[in-house]
Amino acid sequence: MHPLPFSNSLLTHVGYAGRRAIGSCSVSDVCPPDGPGVIKANMKFILTTIEGIGIPMATSQQKRKVLFLCTGNSCRSQMAEAWLRHHGGDRFEAFSAGLDPKPIHPLTARVLSEKSIEIGGQRSKDVTEYLGKERFEYVIVVCDGANRSCPTAFPGVTHRLFWPLDDPAAFEGDEEAVINQFRVIRDQIERLIRDWLEEIPE
Repeated sequence: MHPLPFSNSLLTHVGYAGRRAIGSCSVSDVCPPDGPGVIKANMKFILTTIEGIGIPMATSQQKRKVLFLCTGNSCRSQMAEAWLRHHGGDRFEAFSAGLDPKPIHPLTARVLSEKSIEIGGQRSKDVTEYLGKERFEYVIVVCDGANRSCPTAFPGVTHRLFWPLDDPAAFEGDEEAVINQFRVIRDQIERLIRDWLEEIPE
């Protein structure tokens, strides 16, 4: 079978098995820099294939899975993963990933440690690590670049949210000013997480 071009709306759920079934693709195919591609394959066929991959559905006894997605997975999405684990770890399983992952910024760990949040167990991850392997109830995009490049809906994902947050690593200034910007984003993310958790039914 020839590879079928399809939009990045399949990003979170087409893994190795899916690529074998509906054609090959790469992250550059599903999340091109200039925005989503156009589905040219038959949508019914694609969705039927995805359902046949056998990704397990969450049950009421399982924690609800949340993926925080950004471009680099070095600052904002890492903070969000850490805060959700801290405030909602009894109800949610937190993940984060990037479209073009970079090492975790050292100031990310530093400003979180000021709040007694340690992220030694976290690492930067490519979103392909989760393709076809995890089923997320929520995908929360935390940077504008990833929001432009990725879809407004993911098959199998109940909720896709966008939290527009400035990139603290892109802030220009002296060392103290940059650290303060990381603190600002850290605190913004904590407020977003806490407010969101209050809105989610038990």
